[in-house]
Amino acid sequence: MRPFFLFSLLILTACGGHKHTSTNLGTTTTKELIQEKGAPESEVELPENQGTLVLYPEDEKYQSEDGIITTKFRNPNASEKILLYWKHKFKLCETKIKKLNAEESELSCKSKGQSVIYSEGSAFISRIVEYESK
Repeated sequence: MRPFFLFSLLILTACGGHKHTSTNLGTTTTKELIQEKGAPESEVELPENQGTLVLYPEDEKYQSEDGIITTKFRNPNASEKILLYWKHKFKLCETKIKKLNAEESELSCKSKGQSVIYSEGSAFISRIVEYESK
């Protein structure tokens, strides 16, 4: 019984500092996001009626359209920075590569609702984009 208790305590301690958010893209409202994550650093209206961008610390951004969160942009954590990680994660997914500009491309997996932005000729990604998968 004691090893189980120690293991449970270890798990609770390890997870205690991490704030999990339950943002469901396509259904969570901007108001619900702010209630869950707290006040954003700023909110920016996007041009051409493309919605609003809600900015949080550590370069985490949420795009909303008509008050509904549709897209999340974030930096990769340590294990997610390698492009090979994403190619492996998307192994069973039909992927597409789209050139964004002269330096950057996007590898996307529509069925998972995820894509990653990386520099051409680099093995590292710079951003993760999550969107409502349909």
